[in-house]
Amino acid sequence: MTSESTSFDSERVYAEQVAYLFKPLLLSVAATLVGVALFAAAQWPVVDHDRILGWISLVGVVTVLRVILALAYRRFSTTRLSPRWWGHLFVFGAGLAGIAWGVGGILLFPPGIVEHQVIVVLVIVGICAGGTTTLSVVPLAAYLFLVPAMLPVAYLFLTTGHPVSFIVGLMLLLSFGFFLSSTKNTYTNTRQNILLRIAAENRERSLVEANREIERNSRAKSDFMANISHEIRTPLNVIIGMHHQLSRMPLTAEQSQVLGKAERAAGALRDIVDTVLDFSKAERGLIELDVATFDLPALIADIGAGIALQARSRKLQFSSETAPDVPTSLIGDAGRLRQVLMILLGNALKFTVHGSVALVIRRAPSPPGEVRLVFAVRDTGPGIESDLLASSMRPFSQGDSSSTRRHGGIGMGLATALRLVKVMDGELQVDSEPGRGSEFRVVCPFRVGSDDGRRSVKAEDLRQPNAEAGSNDIAHVDVDVGELLRSLYAQVEDYDTEALNTARQLCGAGALADPDNLCEPLLSALNAYAFEAAAELLKERLGDASETDSDGTVDEARVSGSRPAR
Repeated sequence: MTSESTSFDSERVYAEQVAYLFKPLLLSVAATLVGVALFAAAQWPVVDHDRILGWISLVGVVTVLRVILALAYRRFSTTRLSPRWWGHLFVFGAGLAGIAWGVGGILLFPPGIVEHQVIVVLVIVGICAGGTTTLSVVPLAAYLFLVPAMLPVAYLFLTTGHPVSFIVGLMLLLSFGFFLSSTKNTYTNTRQNILLRIAAENRERSLVEANREIERNSRAKSDFMANISHEIRTPLNVIIGMHHQLSRMPLTAEQSQVLGKAERAAGALRDIVDTVLDFSKAERGLIELDVATFDLPALIADIGAGIALQARSRKLQFSSETAPDVPTSLIGDAGRLRQVLMILLGNALKFTVHGSVALVIRRAPSPPGEVRLVFAVRDTGPGIESDLLASSMRPFSQGDSSSTRRHGGIGMGLATALRLVKVMDGELQVDSEPGRGSEFRVVCPFRVGSDDGRRSVKAEDLRQPNAEAGSNDIAHVDVDVGELLRSLYAQVEDYDTEALNTARQLCGAGALADPDNLCEPLLSALNAYAFEAAAELLKERLGDASETDSDGTVDEARVSGSRPAR
């Protein structure tokens, strides 16, 4: 600790001590007035009245000065004088009060009347005991009060020549010594408490500032990850698009093999980038759910088909089981549910060497109007140590963090899944035992959807060939052009090279009325991989066409969803 901080803490401690002095001052003054009245009344019959009245006047003047000081401190303590000056003024007032009581003990001392002499002792000792309690936080104030208040009275008793009075004088001196010792102990304890409280406040302030710094760093990290991921994704999707174009050209077997490896590597890199982007969006609260009716069995079958292929390539068994009471039609975000399940199933396959991976779906107790489903992913992998469970949920963390770890990945899967599940108002639970495998459970609320079969056309519908016509014309379903444009806009925002095929089919099939000649500049932009220009064209068309609220304003949120502006 530097000399400046030490000086600052010393001043702050003294300011706290002075505050403790002034806090009970008005109450002490009131008690003093009561004590003066009782003392004067008790001694009135045996002491000269002029002495009593003179002493009362002295106490009155001192009391008025101390009241003025107390009121001034309340009003000006933080503006006019430093704590040192307020402390000096209080100590001076305490000394005046001690002198006033010492004078009272002398003036109201009745020679030869033992009963009233005892009253003097009781009053002085009582006043000094109370003063010790309130003044000990600044020992000098206590000493300047005790010395003039007690020692003159003790001297009177010691010099009267009566044996009993002499003993009383000795008792007064003993009490005086006790009060001095008590003052020192009280001061030490009070100062220690003040120091501990100040230290605690400083630690709390440091923790708050450290927490703010952590939050700032976390936001900066998330912004950096999002920005760098977007910057990587743009050329990466162009590379993948070029791979697609090359794959349609005549190639030798060796060229096809090399191109396939490059395409798989680029796809794996894009998956990593997408995971980082989703994590940073979820961490910053930028993910919005795309809630719609979806067919759960179809979703699970689609997920299971891909997972089963991966399982067979690893010589593992994969099974999927859905309880009979699970509704088939649900309302929720099927895309995010798919993403979470793919993360968990992918992890299960990656870490399981022998045995099986299973997906079990069942209902959980639910409130009225809601259905809560449990998606349990079980594996026979190595399991996770209990002390590693919490860290495995942190980003960039894996159970095996050694330099020779066998499993790939950047450790973002579980962290992303956890945040996505929270966005879906669900929870991610885990049971794991080393050597016996793990079970990850996603518990999410949904609403039961209708089974009337109606649906809107999505971008993926445009890529399904019409079997009867033998062409790639748009399927004969109710076409929601706004939904088609929004799907295309989402592809463009994600730098998806398939956006070009989607736009070609939209324009070529005549599903898109084109009074503003949108198709030509849109296709040109996508052919040149100018995704930003294509996004601006679609955003303008969506805003002009149908994306308006009842008051006529453009619904930006619906156009751009939750994607951050670039």
